[in-house]
Amino acid sequence: MGTLLAAACVPFPYVLCPAWEVTVVDGRHRALAGMDVQRHCRHYALVNVIGGAAQCHEERRTDGSGRTAFAEVRRSASLMARVLGILNMLRTGAYTGLGRHGYVWASGNGREGSAIKDDRVIDWRGGAARMRTTVVARRTESSAGEELLFRVEFSNPARVDVEVELRLGEPSCDECLMLSRKSLNGEAGWIFSARARTGDSLCYRLHYAGAEATGWQRLDARTSSRNLSVPIPAKVGPIG
Repeated sequence: MGTLLAAACVPFPYVLCPAWEVTVVDGRHRALAGMDVQRHCRHYALVNVIGGAAQCHEERRTDGSGRTAFAEVRRSASLMARVLGILNMLRTGAYTGLGRHGYVWASGNGREGSAIKDDRVIDWRGGAARMRTTVVARRTESSAGEELLFRVEFSNPARVDVEVELRLGEPSCDECLMLSRKSLNGEAGWIFSARARTGDSLCYRLHYAGAEATGWQRLDARTSSRNLSVPIPAKVGPIG
């Protein structure tokens, strides 16, 4: 019995973080240099027993081709520590996964993003020995200039069923910041207020029930009052 207990207390190594290669691109899949990439890894069962030794946070910067890499990280823990960690999580109900988890995140130059697949953040859980992921970093900041409050009123006199999408940027932009989305199910209208900077462009599109979405339409957001009015047509057709 004593021998088994002693063996259960002997640490043995495990992979906390896999080797991870990251490429950061914009919405048009152009490489982004000088982006800060963070890798976070944690063994959820062990972190409550051995603390910081069961987690890892590292940061790298992308090169001219938008790439960076993290080396594999190995740690050690005993069988006893693993069992105690699992029992503690089950006792407290703080269940967020009992094993290893890791993810990467990129930010900088007014952009940020995670590695995404099928609309979900890629979360390493101890399967692959090596990870290769692409992060699409989208804009999070508006252009330089004085920040002002603007107000957009979408009127729906025909009370049609339509979804309104509003975003920052030009209609041709495919990586612009989405501001809001609202479904008007027969409602008379919608008023949206937010902050932007002088010189920013705003655009919107409409998605009628049972029809394809219209193209993005540019709003004149450079008015001094920033009070904009958009009438919603009763039928799908050219707008503006």
